Amino acid sequence: MSSSKLRVFLVCVVLLPAACAGLERELSAEKAQKLRDFVEGVRACRNNVGISIAIVKDGLTLFAGGFGYRDEEKKLPVENNTKISIGSLTKAFTATMAADAVSKGQLKWDQPLREILGKDFRLQDNFRSKKATIRDLLAHRLGMPNYASVAMAAIDVSREDLCMKKLQHFPVNFEFRSKYEYSNYPYVLAGYVTEKVRGEIWEDDVTETLFKSLGM
Repeated sequence: MSSSKLRVFLVCVVLLPAACAGLERELSAEKAQKLRDFVEGVRACRNNVGISIAIVKDGLTLFAGGFGYRDEEKKLPVENNTKISIGSLTKAFTATMAADAVSKGQLKWDQPLREILGKDFRLQDNFRSKKATIRDLLAHRLGMPNYASVAMAAIDVSREDLCMKKLQHFPVNFEFRSKYEYSNYPYVLAGYVTEKVRGEIWEDDVTETLFKSLGM
């Protein structure tokens, strides 16, 4: 299947009470059909192959359903149990782990990363290497672009190798702290920092601290 046919999106809609005026605990057949028509219209307008929608109010699921295809060529539909890439939602997990570490005194927002990772930690220049903090990583202030073709899986390196050996060789577009530049890699580094200060592998930490606490 071509890359253009892999654009399947997960949309979770959490509705506040004020935004839910008129919605019943369970959508009527008429309202559910109107919702389906609306979502299909949006999907066609945006040329998206597949979408999954969940509407939740007061902890109750009012609607959950899939639209379009998980495999367009084989005409396999998106269903409630279709696995969809979570994408950059994991950035919120990393930021939450960092904030929890700060609240427990394990980390400071403006603490130089080199104090945590040691003298061998390096970024693209001495100033970045000495001054970069977790705040800089989460705010995309390194000036490092997001190289779409360089994914963790594609280059087959560990988180430690990427953060301690590879990132210093990634070219930057802007001076340190001069401009917002969205990138995945500072968040990989931020996850590695949380591992060091919390003593837990990122995946295990997120599972125990977030998912299990939320009953997920």
